Amino acid sequence: VAIMVSYGKYCVYLWAGDSRLYRLRNGELRQMTTDHSQVEQYVEQGLISREEAAVHPHGNMITRAVGATQNFFLDMDIQEMQHGDRYLLCSDGLTKHTVDIEFQEMLNKGSSTEEICTELIELTLSRGAGDNVTAIVIDID
Repeated sequence: VAIMVSYGKYCVYLWAGDSRLYRLRNGELRQMTTDHSQVEQYVEQGLISREEAAVHPHGNMITRAVGATQNFFLDMDIQEMQHGDRYLLCSDGLTKHTVDIEFQEMLNKGSSTEEICTELIELTLSRGAGDNVTAIVIDID
């Protein structure tokens, strides 16, 4: 799950599992959330590289998810939004078949939020998506 709530010039985002929030600011893409996954823990501990994580056999093992345990916790952060920011909330079905540079290129286009979502989903489906694929793009005016 990935959630973004905005009020005025601030947004709060909450997440669990491997759904993600990205922010495009001044043409640069940044992943705002950290996956709750076994391979992410390996990367943080320095046991494997980010490249090795992408093909690791434990890539589908998440450490936190909705409905997985009785006690459920969301991570949370807050930030000030800027005019021109573009956010992407997406499920792991999208990120398993695309790479960040593709997100950055698509989000940098002057296309509408609807057109970008359609492009991202169509690209993912064309690559044989085996999971649900969700994409939400939000522009900050």
